[in-house]
Amino acid sequence: MNASGYIRENHSSMYCEREKRNFRRQMTHSHIHNVYELYYLFDGRVQYNIDGETYDLKAGSFVFISKETPHKTTAFTSHHERFLIMFNDENLPVEALSEFKKIIIGRHLVLPTDKKYKFELILADIEKEKKINDKYSEKMIERYLYRLIVFIIRNHRSFYDESDKKIPPYIDEISEYISKNYAKDITLASIAKTVHMNESYMSRRFRELTGTNISEHINSVRIREAIKLLLETDYSITDVATKCGFNNVNYFAAVFKKMLGTTPLKYKNENKDVDFYEI
Repeated sequence: MNASGYIRENHSSMYCEREKRNFRRQMTHSHIHNVYELYYLFDGRVQYNIDGETYDLKAGSFVFISKETPHKTTAFTSHHERFLIMFNDENLPVEALSEFKKIIIGRHLVLPTDKKYKFELILADIEKEKKINDKYSEKMIERYLYRLIVFIIRNHRSFYDESDKKIPPYIDEISEYISKNYAKDITLASIAKTVHMNESYMSRRFRELTGTNISEHINSVRIREAIKLLLETDYSITDVATKCGFNNVNYFAAVFKKMLGTTPLKYKNENKDVDFYEI
């Protein structure tokens, strides 16, 4: 810890990590490091303090931390899952990095549903390359990072800017209920009863605060779980659909293709020889 009370971390090369935590966590001291950090939240809710400014991150949102900028996190849900990438100036072309920083510094952005899955697929490529970890991996990860940055630059106007918004607790309750019950027949009525809210008001506020409606969120959770089963098990497409809460395999296939641009079977066949990694 230095004289300012910050914990210093130094990184000599690009670093990326996906981590799932199943407990509430608070970082007591802010820390700083000599690299840039892009922090993306897959699931849960995290409060991120960056140089005195606090951001409430929910699933599908990300922030950027510049070099030597004090920051710390506090997890408010019983579980959260995040992906962070630490990189330096030499890992990106100068113009792309400069434009990216102009767009993202001081902002907390949330991806709309149609952009979220494309973004997460790039992260999955980075994670896969990290697991391969051969002499080509560092350059490959650099290329995927560049692809990710260009994706943000090209699409940032469609992202939701949540920098000044506070997320009420019932949003977390709704998300947690869906995460625990995605395999069941979830209805608006069952969710509203759980969180003690009026259905119409609940639906409207969820969309206003998250940028997506509840049915889309249910489908996104189910598709994420379906991907795990497709890559990790030998279940048939019908079995995967059923285990993830889809009563109609054709509807499952339609939702899957809308979100990932391909069919469940084609996705499984194209990735069956790749070591399993979560999307």
